[in-house]
Amino acid sequence: MGNMNTKRSGHAMVFAGDGRIYAIGGRDNSNVALSSIEYYDFALNQWRHDPDTDLPKPFVLGSAVDLQNRILFCAGDYSAKCYVFLLDSNTWKVGPTFPALVFSRITLLSATDAAFKKQIYAVAEFEDGNEIYTRVGKDGETVEWVPVETTINSDGGLDMFTAAAVTY
Repeated sequence: MGNMNTKRSGHAMVFAGDGRIYAIGGRDNSNVALSSIEYYDFALNQWRHDPDTDLPKPFVLGSAVDLQNRILFCAGDYSAKCYVFLLDSNTWKVGPTFPALVFSRITLLSATDAAFKKQIYAVAEFEDGNEIYTRVGKDGETVEWVPVETTINSDGGLDMFTAAAVTY
């Protein structure tokens, strides 16, 4: 696997439904925040950049998760923004915004519940004191983030409880 066109840190990476690996945002060697996206082209064995697919603005410490023909990207580092990248048109649209700022790095997790429905969780230190939000929406398009109740169990781990079936 070759080197990226722009060396970066603090970026999000995701293996998407189109068979590509995407590196999104981050900081360059001069500590400047990036809006650029690169994807790894397995056929050419190289990283590629299309300026038309860049984020609307630079973001660092974000996270991304594959939503079949879309990528959900949420920014960290004092942001509450999320964006959805549409793989079929290579365009971004505004996604669900968190009700509170993310103070640090955010991690998006995709999980499948017992009914084989996917759920998305956002784990971070939020301004409102919550640590975990879940993404709620019937069609996977129009969604909102709702807090997930957490408790510390006897072995020091987190137990998560949610009343909503979060699907996409």
